[in-house]
Amino acid sequence: MREAAGRLRDAGIERPRVDAELLLCHVLGVGRPRLIAHADRILSPAEHARFEGLVARRSARQPLPYLTGEREFMGLRFRVNAHVLIPRPETEVLVEAAIAAFGAYGSVEAWECGGHCASPSDRTSALPHSHTPFAAADIGTGSGAIAVSLAHAVPGVRVYATDISPEACAVARENARRLGVAERVAVVEGDLLQPLEDRCGPGVPPEERAAVICANLPYIPDESLAQLQPEVRDWEPRLALAGGPGGLRLVERLLAAAPSYLRPGGRVLCEIGPEADQPRRLLALLARTPGWGQAKVLSDLAGLPRVLSVIFEGGERHGRDFQSTQYAAEPVGDEHAFRTGRGGGGLPGG
Repeated sequence: MREAAGRLRDAGIERPRVDAELLLCHVLGVGRPRLIAHADRILSPAEHARFEGLVARRSARQPLPYLTGEREFMGLRFRVNAHVLIPRPETEVLVEAAIAAFGAYGSVEAWECGGHCASPSDRTSALPHSHTPFAAADIGTGSGAIAVSLAHAVPGVRVYATDISPEACAVARENARRLGVAERVAVVEGDLLQPLEDRCGPGVPPEERAAVICANLPYIPDESLAQLQPEVRDWEPRLALAGGPGGLRLVERLLAAAPSYLRPGGRVLCEIGPEADQPRRLLALLARTPGWGQAKVLSDLAGLPRVLSVIFEGGERHGRDFQSTQYAAEPVGDEHAFRTGRGGGGLPGG
């Protein structure tokens, strides 16, 4: 173990001892407490060979979850492989916001309880008994972490998950099956919202459209890809990372199409980053686009702007081509509580 940790340390791994222990746990099929309690156990030749192979691959900066084949997210263990982005803790901010949107604000009462639910738990429990069940969409689902976590947390929700990668769709379906929500998570291959046109889009009545659209789309600016950690830059799928110049190419496309897929008062939650002034650019875009309201950017535990939250309030729609949005590639600064109303208003300096 000491030798393996030393090799990982020399390769630049941040937690060499922990990674070595987790790799050995994977080989032996045990947890860390048991591994530590039986530290004097002698490996068989086959176990030793497998462990050495995994240490060599980790030394080459292959991500640990790809080597063990799983990653914990929202208290659930997801299967992952090189076809999907590895779920990260900051994305839990998005899932928690989606859960709150279903169970803890007044529009849930209006949609499902007729104004008679007294508490968030009452409102959530009303969902399975609704004549028109809630629908949610997870766009760019990857491993299915968002879709499956949401289905676990809110039993009445029907989740439609899309991804342009057939390999990613296969992983998402496997996770939905393994984690017991396959009956309520439909994974569909295709580009952004397009596969959902007849499920929760223009092809269905407004009350059957999505209450929440979640998306963790590629948002790393193309100009920043070379600066990513080797585990991300060299091993995670570029299709799930590269967001075009400025990083918002797909996010802007999603926002342009989303109103036709949302029920009245529906919400969009998009993961973003602080790079290339993304929060300010998006809030400015939404402030000048009729129909959107209550836009804000939620911070992650590190205090970085991480999730765009906005409600479609209806009304006149125009200016749907968001591709021409200008941006300034400069730091966001220390202020992360960005907010704007429908009238625009001043954005905080930073």
